[in-house]
Amino acid sequence: MNISGRGRTHGTWLAVALAVGGVLATAPARAGYLMDFSGNTAPQSLTFSPPLMNFVGVNSTINFAVLDLSGNNATDPWETGYTMNGGIAKAFMPGSGSKMKTLDTTAQYLYLYQVSNTQPASIKNQLITSVTLQLRKVDAVNITSLGYFTGLGLSDASGPASATNSFGKATVPGNPAIANVGVTMPSVVAISGITPSSVALIPGTGNVVNFTASWPKNGGTLASQDTSLLFGFTSSEGPMMLKDVVASPAVAGVVAGTAPGPFNPFAGVPEPPSLTLTLIGVALVSVFRVGRRVRCRGVGWLACSRFREHGVPQRSCRPRTLRG
Repeated sequence: MNISGRGRTHGTWLAVALAVGGVLATAPARAGYLMDFSGNTAPQSLTFSPPLMNFVGVNSTINFAVLDLSGNNATDPWETGYTMNGGIAKAFMPGSGSKMKTLDTTAQYLYLYQVSNTQPASIKNQLITSVTLQLRKVDAVNITSLGYFTGLGLSDASGPASATNSFGKATVPGNPAIANVGVTMPSVVAISGITPSSVALIPGTGNVVNFTASWPKNGGTLASQDTSLLFGFTSSEGPMMLKDVVASPAVAGVVAGTAPGPFNPFAGVPEPPSLTLTLIGVALVSVFRVGRRVRCRGVGWLACSRFREHGVPQRSCRPRTLRG
């Protein structure tokens, strides 16, 4: 599984941290939309087909958002911005493999996704059948509820996300496509979109579990200029950018993008020699980056390390910053 991260200011430092096994930070997580993990990716792959005298492939935008639990508002516990009709939990429809039949409003993180087929309406053969986010089994097991949200979609300062308005910054098409993060005035709003025929966790090969959404229109596709309803899941694990989100067109082939998914860097802890080297590397990077060390009260370093937006917050940990 390919994994990439986005640091708040220094991508080079983050790349070094990932190389030694994790990202360490001590600042508390923010409630609501996590800007480093909210935006879009635009998987695209088009080839000219002489027999058909047109382009074959797909243009797509996968919008995404990760929200941190605030718990201050029972109707809107993640501060999505949608409080009508009982809030986002009332619009939730559980998918296959969901541990809960209602939205888990106690989960620390809410992961949301929405797909647009951005192919011009004049081109009819570019159809999207499904979108899949590939997860490690060890991370998928911590998904507590999954499904789609009836009549809801993402929105930014320019209005609801659509085939002509990506969530956040303008898209940068590619295969694999990068993640564009940062959104002005993010919110969840009422929309008219294509309802998924299925949202499910499906076992993959080896250590992979696929979180997949598919659509019923036109025999199981999102047609040109169509936009899906919002779908997603809740998890106790914080986000990491995963280069494993795949859009499947109705014609042969797939295209890949980069989107956030749950990732616990301590899951499947390596053997002690490797663990020692990993933690030393992380500690050195942390001192170089922020010039401080952390001592935790009452719990060990491993349990207490807080991975801001990149891992699982340990609620029992109260870090104390030491100078030097």
